Amino acid sequence: MGLPAVLLCYIIFLILLLVPASWARLRRLLLAEGSSTTAPARSRPGAGLLVLLGICSFVVFMLLSNRFINCDGLQHLSEIPARGRCGCHDEMWTPLAIGALWRLLHNALGWSITTAFNIWSSLSGAFFVCLPGLFAYGRTGCRYGRPFLVLVMSAGFMQLFFGDVESYAFVAFLILCYLYAGLENLRDGVTVVLPTVLLTLACTFHMLAGWLLHSLLFLHWRALRRHRYARIGLSLLLSLVIVGLTLVVMETTGLHLISIRGSHFMGTADRGLTDMFLEGSLTYYVNLVNLLFLLLPTFWIAIPMFVSGRIRMNETNLFLVISAGMLILLLALWRAGLGPYHDWNLYASLGVPLSLLLWTNLLGTAGTLRYRARIVAAVVFTNAIHSYSWIVSNHFHVPD
Repeated sequence: MGLPAVLLCYIIFLILLLVPASWARLRRLLLAEGSSTTAPARSRPGAGLLVLLGICSFVVFMLLSNRFINCDGLQHLSEIPARGRCGCHDEMWTPLAIGALWRLLHNALGWSITTAFNIWSSLSGAFFVCLPGLFAYGRTGCRYGRPFLVLVMSAGFMQLFFGDVESYAFVAFLILCYLYAGLENLRDGVTVVLPTVLLTLACTFHMLAGWLLHSLLFLHWRALRRHRYARIGLSLLLSLVIVGLTLVVMETTGLHLISIRGSHFMGTADRGLTDMFLEGSLTYYVNLVNLLFLLLPTFWIAIPMFVSGRIRMNETNLFLVISAGMLILLLALWRAGLGPYHDWNLYASLGVPLSLLLWTNLLGTAGTLRYRARIVAAVVFTNAIHSYSWIVSNHFHVPD
């Protein structure tokens, strides 16, 4: 898996191009275009269609639940039933929510904590796949609904929603909500209050979301330049309320504020800050690059898109570049305690802003590309074959 598999996918796709086929039909399927080739019409999907999409996605996620559980996941499986929470502030609301779900399912149906994690992850994924549907057809999104949704769902970071026994699935959904709200704010569809509240809420579910604070600062800087002082003040006040209530609830459940120094993002007793941020092994960084090919096999097309000018530095792209860039820094600087492959879900949320950046720009400029349908088909083919092979292999994983 990784880079070799990506190259193999492209070889297979090039072979398929030699087979006679109707590319006009493929263009209609992928680009949802009518008589016009440059300005396809957008139609907002009905609520029923999105609900059906969410239900079908949930079923698929559950049927192919990830059976590869890393050490952190195994620790959650023992801690949550015993204490109803985890022992650090990295993920405050997530263990409480999963614990409440488990108690409900266990008391009613006798289901295990592992099943509760599977359902939590899959439900997060069901909500996740509905949001790009709204995004793709909404005033913020690109003009090509179906290919945008397929491109997002074809990537390997979707593994998060296949019953993953960890605490990153719902925060990935909240990150997508935040990014969507941020893009709406840049189009003056919502005030800066909404993205601020969403990112604060995401941080209370997992501190991983804190790496996106720089992109939120960009939104506040923009609001400050436009003299939106009252909205900035309200957003900060609501953030303080959310954080304060969260800390109060954590205190009542036994997770005391004084123990925050034991959280991973503050440095632990057995793993100091220097050890968390430094890794000198070349093999480690090679594995990180390979992990990127697992999470988003076609991420590298960002390079030619930047060079060719198809990604221009307007406010929308700058917001997404800051968001993706900070999570790339997380990947490069934050040392995976379990190794890149076992800690893959820690870095999987990188695929969310990176996908939005790549696919909105690819499809937004697709009208000027002669072979746009073939490009989209190649990206989807490479992503899907590679990513879902990984997902299926994890489903059939036999624990040691």
